[in-house]
Amino acid sequence: MKIIGLDISTRITGWSIFENEQYVKSGNINLERTGKKIDVRLKIMSTQILQLLYREKPDVIVVESGYIGKNPKVALDLMRVRSVPFFYSLVANVLVLEPEPSEWRRILGFQSYGGQRTKYKKLVVKYVDKHFKQGVGDDEADAVCLALSYINEYVAIGKYFCDVELEEE
Repeated sequence: MKIIGLDISTRITGWSIFENEQYVKSGNINLERTGKKIDVRLKIMSTQILQLLYREKPDVIVVESGYIGKNPKVALDLMRVRSVPFFYSLVANVLVLEPEPSEWRRILGFQSYGGQRTKYKKLVVKYVDKHFKQGVGDDEADAVCLALSYINEYVAIGKYFCDVELEEE
């Protein structure tokens, strides 16, 4: 079974691939420094996500449930990009799950920091750095952990669990 985790945004989308419960690879689609306008970035990001899905042919896609924010334009742009894996799932008959950040962190046993996003991001990066791939950014680390949460919850229950802590600052 092939699982793809996606942490989607309009600037940097993290992705990860697991096959038969094992980490295969991960990376980013990074459009942050392209200088492109949002309409061009949306097209490029959507196309690259779709190419990744068609190339890898996953059985399951795990997409983080998106934070909408207060700006309706930004929310609409993000929803356009986030629709790509759902479109692919209809065409390819693939399961798509959409856990909230708090849900996938709970499944993996990440310590609660009461909504302090930066602490969560550091902890997730540290965990991925220790077990899978060094030097990842937070988008890629989130994508890895999204796929892991599916494995932990539905395939190999309890196989992966957070075993790192943040040092006190």
